[in-house]
Amino acid sequence: MDQKIKAGQFDFGQDADEFMVEDMASLYDLVAAKGELESKLDETKALIATVEDRLFKAMENKDIQSIKHGGRNFYRRVDTYITIKGEAKERGMEWLESHGWGDLIKPSVNSRSLASTVKREMESPEELPQDMFNIVIKNRIGIRK
Repeated sequence: MDQKIKAGQFDFGQDADEFMVEDMASLYDLVAAKGELESKLDETKALIATVEDRLFKAMENKDIQSIKHGGRNFYRRVDTYITIKGEAKERGMEWLESHGWGDLIKPSVNSRSLASTVKREMESPEELPQDMFNIVIKNRIGIRK
């Protein structure tokens, strides 16, 4: 087989094993399929939101709280999502505490930021105290054009 494997600027200069060529083709196809599914998922979510909004308004206009159709119960509900704006985090925390809601405040660490810092600052993630941190290391293959 005369096909060469190239990675970035590097040419391994040797014939690729057949399984590697097949795996690279499979990986590329799977990543492309995943992208198509994610795109389709985004389209589906947008369609769901449109139909849900239209149905909610129709039920609201007819003063219907719930309705059965096709063996299923469709009902109106209002979900509320609230987050503190990034630039107002400190003031938002103080407001929650001053209103007796301090128990809602939980400290957190962004896992991607922690992983990035550990990667930059330490020889190995295993240097972290094993009793305090879960460490998952995944070997991955990146694909670029």
